[in-house]
Amino acid sequence: MSLLTITLLGLPLLAISGATLFGYGLLALSAGLLAAHWQAWRDAGPQREEFHARQLNRRSQGSALIGVVGLAMVMFEQIPRRPWPIAIYSACMVVATGLIFYLGFADMMANRQREHEKRIDELADSLKEHLDKQVSED
Repeated sequence: MSLLTITLLGLPLLAISGATLFGYGLLALSAGLLAAHWQAWRDAGPQREEFHARQLNRRSQGSALIGVVGLAMVMFEQIPRRPWPIAIYSACMVVATGLIFYLGFADMMANRQREHEKRIDELADSLKEHLDKQVSED
């Protein structure tokens, strides 16, 4: 495994693998996303809908799983180099990554559905106003 070495004045300060560094990046990303989701929830104020609660739940779960994957990448060096531990680790990483994609897809579809419902409501209101005008003119 190749290591990324950070030096200062020619002296090595830190030697870290790229995967470990990426894992730390995922942990930071996860923390930032969780903070952003909770801030958006607070900003929604008292008019929060059930949709917002489900959205916060989906997004928090996905962001937390990103952190779990990042932590697993950081801890990879601690796993015994035998077939079964590596196989279990790999299977867990694949499942966690699949869940992250699933939650993202579910969130995207829920947002599309909500926008579609909003558009239908707007069209229905517009049609009702138009029909009310026609009735009042006759």
